[in-house]
Amino acid sequence: MTIGEKITKLRISKNMSQENLAQLLNVSRQAVSRWEGGDSIPHIDTLLQICDIFGITSARMFRFALPVLACWISMTRISY
Repeated sequence: MTIGEKITKLRISKNMSQENLAQLLNVSRQAVSRWEGGDSIPHIDTLLQICDIFGITSARMFRFALPVLACWISMTRISY
């Protein structure tokens, strides 16, 4: 399951629209749509906000997304 699929599943489970989630995160509805469609992924700080909004741990969110995050990190050449 990708990050976008996880966000979609969480959002729908709470009967929340993309617009509602976007407002809580102070981003555009289009940004949420791009995440859910797999065209981009949220910044790590935004992902942590999403975890807080839906009451899940970051481990639960990232467990499904580790391959995607590893790819993103290697593509952006972020070193930790």
